[in-house]
Amino acid sequence: MLKAFRKIRVKDSELEQVQSNVSNTIAPVLKSLIVDGVLVKDIALVSGVNRVNHTLGRLPEGWIIVDRNTAATVFKTAPTTAANTITDSSTISLTSSGTVTVSIWFF
Repeated sequence: MLKAFRKIRVKDSELEQVQSNVSNTIAPVLKSLIVDGVLVKDIALVSGVNRVNHTLGRLPEGWIIVDRNTAATVFKTAPTTAANTITDSSTISLTSSGTVTVSIWFF
């Protein structure tokens, strides 16, 4: 989780103004869901359904494959049974078209 910008108390009014401008500028970026994520590297997927630990500690809003070692299609698995939950606070079900190693940005 990203930390908010913390102003330092100073007596210089110009520095106070700079800190306020920085805080106002980066606050929306830090609140963006896509920025508040985690990169999980070297995930070995096999053809079919794979349960992947996303390490967020919360339900993910989404994910982006940022690296793969071979051509394969990867998509979120649709639930077919109660045991095949798409996602929870620790894992997500992904279906792969073949054996591939990926790195995924979860957010």
